[in-house]
Amino acid sequence: MCKSERFQKLQNRAARLITFSDLNVRSSILFGDLGWDCLERRRSKQLVINLFKALHNLSPIRLTSNFKTTSSVQSHNLRNSKHNLFVPRPSTEAGKRSFQYRGSVLWNSLPLR
Repeated sequence: MCKSERFQKLQNRAARLITFSDLNVRSSILFGDLGWDCLERRRSKQLVINLFKALHNLSPIRLTSNFKTTSSVQSHNLRNSKHNLFVPRPSTEAGKRSFQYRGSVLWNSLPLR
């Protein structure tokens, strides 16, 4: 079991203790009652916030320079290429966890940009 799963179980337990709920109540219902987000959603929100700051030059230059649009990398004129971010090809699992890779994939999956 990885650390994120352990932390999620800890958050679920805390929600049950605060609301005096049984184990048969879904944790998503408890989070809704408490106004909480699950940890994965909180991480995704923080990633989008940091990505927005990087794309609008509100963060350090070392973060801003990591992202390029697809149209600036490819010579083909594709639909939405000026709005999509170029997704680098990671060679390791650690590369898939990087801010640049996760941010680009998440940004390209958002419906409104």
